[in-house]
Amino acid sequence: MSRAKRRPLTIAGEQAAVTQGGGARSSPEDGSTAPHDPAERSVPVREPEESGESEESGVAEGAGPAAASGAAAASGPRTIRMRISEGDPWSVMVTSFLLLAGVGILAFATTVVLWILMEAMAPDVLPDLGTVVAIAIGVVTVEVVLGTGLATLGTFLYNLSSLYSGGVEVSVTDDLDLPPAAAQVLPAMARARARVRRSLRGRTPWPRSWSR
Repeated sequence: MSRAKRRPLTIAGEQAAVTQGGGARSSPEDGSTAPHDPAERSVPVREPEESGESEESGVAEGAGPAAASGAAAASGPRTIRMRISEGDPWSVMVTSFLLLAGVGILAFATTVVLWILMEAMAPDVLPDLGTVVAIAIGVVTVEVVLGTGLATLGTFLYNLSSLYSGGVEVSVTDDLDLPPAAAQVLPAMARARARVRRSLRGRTPWPRSWSR
């Protein structure tokens, strides 16, 4: 018990002797001096804690730029490369049918409007309205049926070809900003369209009945 209590005093005395004497140490028990052991002097008391703190700071400093770069990469736009390996023939058939049916309705309405305008400007030049409507219905029907069949057949052919080629590869990105070329071309097109509209409005003689 007495030696355990006096041990901290001995260590403190040795440290004080090393600090004051430099190369020798004195024992507080007998007052003698002994040459300092280099192995004991090379390991300070605070060195493990300081080295631990330096290692922790080094890890923190090393992990800081990596974490910042990872966060910047995560916040930036992402690009995913995908491959269309197969198409559903049923969905392609339904979509193409609806699309072509809409185009056919627009073509039919345009034909009727053009017939009315031509009849108003030059009567008895075109056939009667019934004949024009019948021809337009026939053309629209052929267009819808033939277009739907070709789209569905093309889907089957694509599925067969993708077994050997793997399909079409596309790149999908979440970057909604326009590329530099499109950012320059689209505003120029918008300005040109606005100039054309202004020039047409100033030169076209609108009838008085349309302005009411």
